Amino acid sequence: MPKQAHLSDSEKSLIVKRLAEGRGTLDIAKELARDHRTIKKYLADPSKVYSRKGGKYKKSVTDRERRRVKHEVSRCPLSSSKQLFEAAGIGNYSKSTRCRVLSTIGKVVKAKSRPSLTKVRREKRLEWAKDHMKVDFSKVLWTDESRATLDGLEDGYRMALPIQPDQNASKGVEG
Repeated sequence: MPKQAHLSDSEKSLIVKRLAEGRGTLDIAKELARDHRTIKKYLADPSKVYSRKGGKYKKSVTDRERRRVKHEVSRCPLSSSKQLFEAAGIGNYSKSTRCRVLSTIGKVVKAKSRPSLTKVRREKRLEWAKDHMKVDFSKVLWTDESRATLDGLEDGYRMALPIQPDQNASKGVEG
């Protein structure tokens, strides 16, 4: 648990009571489970009250600097955070700040390379399209090359299956 620098009103009143009883600051600190320096600071100036400055907190890294870093990440993605910030021309920041900024930017990943569509493959696609122009695709079950179970079997089929009414349903099972 981090050190608490600010005392609550009940703690302040308890400190005053214990001092009036003649107890020392170390005893009071043990009783309150606080650091004795916090109690000494309060006793040095009891009128001092913490007040935060108005307005928003200042960002450590501006939006422009973030864009520069993002550009550098896309340019050389395998560089360290320090190298990226130096290449972007940004001031010295701590390692934790650099890593926090980089985690909000995200990764720059190169897309998987796909082979270009060759002349032979283009002709095969056209031929397949011409052969299947009359097919009613609303009655075709398409799978994404993963398992598709139609009749409850554990091993599925990996193909486009036409859905047709079963012609042998009234005959029963043969065999």
